[in-house]
Amino acid sequence: MRYDETMRASASAIGDRAAQYGSPDQCFYRIAKIASVMLDKEITPRDVAIMLLCTKLGRIPERPDYEDNYVDGISYLAFAAHFSEQKEPGPVAPRSPPAFKIPDTVVSDLINRDRSY
Repeated sequence: MRYDETMRASASAIGDRAAQYGSPDQCFYRIAKIASVMLDKEITPRDVAIMLLCTKLGRIPERPDYEDNYVDGISYLAFAAHFSEQKEPGPVAPRSPPAFKIPDTVVSDLINRDRSY
């Protein structure tokens, strides 16, 4: 695939995926929120784009002829640039709540309960 075809394919893929998954901005912000909660640290939409790019770069050595890695990689790099230029940060993912702890008495009651049902 020539470079201009790869770039056109990338632009087309963005449109196709938007039709399937909704606005790319909303999707990247949603992923950032989920990752922020799971990792207990703020993850930005730009971070998400960079990590997805890393995934594609990590796959290229196994299949250097697989065009999808290049097409998607260009898209993720474009999104990283897009999110880098935003003046207003998007919705900030909430900090995860303190870990829920089950009281020890509840745990021991569950372990030691009568199981003769």
